[in-house]
Amino acid sequence: TALNTRDVAVNWNIKTSDWLRNYVYIRVTPPGSKPSAMSSVATYATSAFWHGFYPGYYIFFIASFFLTEVGKEGRRKIRPYFIRPDGSYKQPAKLLYDAVGCFGILWHLSFFGLSFLYLGFEQSLILWPQFYYIPHLNLVAAWLVLKFLVPTPRNPTSPYPVPRSASATATRTRKEL
Repeated sequence: TALNTRDVAVNWNIKTSDWLRNYVYIRVTPPGSKPSAMSSVATYATSAFWHGFYPGYYIFFIASFFLTEVGKEGRRKIRPYFIRPDGSYKQPAKLLYDAVGCFGILWHLSFFGLSFLYLGFEQSLILWPQFYYIPHLNLVAAWLVLKFLVPTPRNPTSPYPVPRSASATATRTRKEL
């Protein structure tokens, strides 16, 4: 099990994951900039192409891309409320955060993984209405809410105030530069 989509992808097939990261994800990213959503799209598209031309592969990897994006937004906007900048956390709150994340990942990957196993689009179209498209709606709603409605915490790393010692160290470092 994993707490986020990135951990699932990295640990699923380690050598393939390393190859995709080194030869697609990093190379698509312009030098000197952070990887963007396009880096993820290129990586998942390459992985789908590598698996073959069945629609189920593309459905699964498109859903995985959106799961990854929801995970990125969640870590950036929600995780800071559970983990302080120094890495400490309150156990019940962190446990709840991890449990919800793990359940969400397992539920979505299990559902979309069926498209991967079925291979065909028709079989997926038979399955999805039986679940009232809830995983699709949930994923899109989570992405929209996290992307456009949930504000980024006031401090990019945490909503908690920066400890004095860390602030003083940062000031000294800036002055030395």
